[in-house]
Amino acid sequence: MSIQCPKCQSGLIGTIDAGRKVGSTLGTAAGAAGGAVAAARGAQAGAALGVVGGPVGMALGGIAGALVGGMLGGLTGGAAGASLGGFVDENILDNYQCLRCGHNFSQRQD
Repeated sequence: MSIQCPKCQSGLIGTIDAGRKVGSTLGTAAGAAGGAVAAARGAQAGAALGVVGGPVGMALGGIAGALVGGMLGGLTGGAAGASLGGFVDENILDNYQCLRCGHNFSQRQD
């Protein structure tokens, strides 16, 4: 089933995806902030595991733990935000735009 513009019946339809973009950005920022806390814990854990390698092992273990914690937090938050934003796009916002006449509409025509 192809989507058509309810105004001009054109099949040239694009998506705006504003909710997904905003959700992804905010989720990434929130996830990275949460990841910063996890990064501090990861740095401590990495340093503790790096004790075997001496001071260099502790430093490298701490840095690796911090990087992994921050990256995982950002990725997880971004994915969750994009998913929530996609739900908002499909169910709340007029996410579709006719590329011929510029009319914005939702897929559900109530």
